[in-house]
Amino acid sequence: MFALAGDASQSLLLLAAGVSVVIGQMVGAVCLGFLYGAGKFKLASQVSVSVALAICLSAYPAIEHFGFHGAIVLLLIASLFPPMIMVASLVATSSTMAGPSDVKAESIRKVAFRFVRAWPSIAAGVANNGVNWVCTIYLVHSVFGTPGVGVVAVATQWLNLMLLPATSWGGSSLKTLSDAIASGSEKTAWGTATGLIRNNLMVTLTLAGSIALASLPIADVYSLTNSDVALLICINAASATVAAITNVFERFLLALDRQAWWLIFSLVSLFVQTSVTFFFITYGMWVVALGAFVAGIVLCLLSYMGVSQAMQIRMKEWK
Repeated sequence: MFALAGDASQSLLLLAAGVSVVIGQMVGAVCLGFLYGAGKFKLASQVSVSVALAICLSAYPAIEHFGFHGAIVLLLIASLFPPMIMVASLVATSSTMAGPSDVKAESIRKVAFRFVRAWPSIAAGVANNGVNWVCTIYLVHSVFGTPGVGVVAVATQWLNLMLLPATSWGGSSLKTLSDAIASGSEKTAWGTATGLIRNNLMVTLTLAGSIALASLPIADVYSLTNSDVALLICINAASATVAAITNVFERFLLALDRQAWWLIFSLVSLFVQTSVTFFFITYGMWVVALGAFVAGIVLCLLSYMGVSQAMQIRMKEWK
């Protein structure tokens, strides 16, 4: 009876984690739209970096003392804290907004219109987090139980740290690409994108490579030397490198107002990730990271082809 109660509490905690990830992504996407529209490109990055670093520093003691429950609570915090902080900032900003009430109302209507236009990007983010929950928590728990979820959670936290450089200046990258596209020169736009990719790769390769080289000591610190955590971290390092490139293509598509394309590309890659994980997860927990890596390559290639096609369409429109 107590075992059944424990299983029920774990199932509820897993469900709460999944819901928090989806809600956090949706609210976070809306907040980012407001912040970018207000020209606040740094705040979201500062919040994400601060929360991610805090999670990484607290991951070991939380999992060491509270096990599975500690890992899930960290996931809840990582999902909900950034959007909560951004919402608080937006509320404070709106309360100090100057100008007549009709001007404020018009500004809100414009923001609402842009939000409706941005629904494909929001849907892609929600789908991405939902699939990640299914692959990294639900399927892992079904095959490897609670210990497996803890192992994957550790590797995922280090992946989040690897992704920080590419994601922390995403807002600035979007503005830079938008300005380059507005110049009317395809060469300038691609040159700007290439420079952003190079910068992302330089920082991400350094960080992800260092973490991958330290994967065995990291596993030893967590007392997980007999698990797949070191292999998971190494595969995640490869995924972070691909994501550093895709991150720029995503912003490129957003700047070209091809958000529906990004949604389609994301859904295709998520289908690949789910399929690889579902059919091969019994081979080992490392398949979870492999599925994400293969999906990342698919998304990167599709995004590159999409940007190329979108740029050709834009050039024809200008002519």
